Amino acid sequence: MLPKKFRLGKKEIERLNKKGNFFRQDFLLAKIISNRTNHSRFATIISSKISKKATSRNRLKRKTFALLENIINSIAIGNYDISLCFKSLPKEEEIKPVMERLFGKMIKS
Repeated sequence: MLPKKFRLGKKEIERLNKKGNFFRQDFLLAKIISNRTNHSRFATIISSKISKKATSRNRLKRKTFALLENIINSIAIGNYDISLCFKSLPKEEEIKPVMERLFGKMIKS
């Protein structure tokens, strides 16, 4: 799990939804906006429309946050607030390559 300082709160997510730019890659939609902290912060949003079972949604969140920890260490992202919104339920082996492509797109632009 990401430490608290790397996670977004409700107010930051609302600001991000109103003013942020978005990138889409397969089943994942990312919204991004710069922040005033010295590190990036993240949120993962998984609707109950994706899966009715809370256990599968929580498993996907844990998997996503674990991958984010690895990506944070390997890629210099900068000072951004980023929310990841899943549009469909992916297979576990599909998550990592899609996230890497998505972060590659965001860093280039």
